[in-house]
This record gives sequence, structure tokens and C-alpha cells, in this order.
Amino acid sequence: MTLWFRASAVVPTLKEEWGVSSAAAAWLTMSVQIGFVAGTFLSEFLNLPDIVNTRRLFAISAVLGAGSNAAFALFASGLAVGLLVGALMVGSGFPHLVRAVGDMPWDRVVLISSVFAIIGAGIVLGLVRDGPFGAEPARFNPRLAVRCLLQPGVRLTNVGYLGHMLELYAMWP
Repeated sequence: MTLWFRASAVVPTLKEEWGVSSAAAAWLTMSVQIGFVAGTFLSEFLNLPDIVNTRRLFAISAVLGAGSNAAFALFASGLAVGLLVGALMVGSGFPHLVRAVGDMPWDRVVLISSVFAIIGAGIVLGLVRDGPFGAEPARFNPRLAVRCLLQPGVRLTNVGYLGHMLELYAMWP
């Protein structure tokens, strides 16, 4: 979860160092949520959880998120918000803890968040085992995806969930 909240952990420093406005800082934080929603939508649209082993999908997502996050720390200058959109896996309060210990510079907090995402991927691949009711990967069928979108119950459930996630993460201070 470190990748999710690392933006909010470093925004105060970026506001000072880069002269980022409050509105731009909000977009910087929201771009992580936008990337998460886009990644989740793509994952579900392609039916990846049914096609790719769940542990591997989690690990691949963590590594992709860590790579995107690290690229931001290493190559960002000014408002390189586009790099943040690729950060699919996100985190909670750990980046704030990392920043608080020794008052680290923002780029180090972001890199440490990336390292912990890689560690999470290793834990999932090395220590977590598939459950007893695993199924063979399903083939992607675009007709089923369209059928789900046309069902009011499924559509309303997804909209409700996305609204909940917006309320939960985008509206946090």
C-alpha cells in the first residue's frame, strides 16, 4: 500500500521545492487514484484475475507500480504528473512514517516506497499459496464484459464501489 499514499507524503515538500500550487498538488495526488481506477478497469475488462494466477497478477502489478513510482523519483522535474498515472498499486501511512524518520528528502521516500512494493511482490510470490479451489484460467470473452455492463445491478454495484473509493481516497486531506 506504500505506493498509494506516497504522493500525499511528499506533496508538502514538492509544493515548497517546485512551487506546486494547491490545485496541482491535488491533481498530483488524484493522478494516483486515476491510475488505480484505470488499471483496475483494464484488469477487469481483460478478465486478468481469471486468466492470470492471482499471486502473479498481484506481483506483476506491484512491480509495475514500483517501476512507475521509481521513474517519478528518478526522472521527474516540476509537474510530471503523467508518470504517476502508471502507479497502480498504492499505499497507506508507511510513506509518512518513512518521511518522519530522519526527515528524508521526497525522492528517497518515493524510492523506499518502490522497494517495499517489490518486497510485497516477493512475499506474495514466495509465501502465499493458491487456495484449494483454484480454477483454470478463463479465456477473455468481450461479449460477457458487454453483457455485464448492460446489467443494471452489476453497473450500479460498480458505480457504487467507484463512488466509495472516490470518497475514501480522493477526499482524504
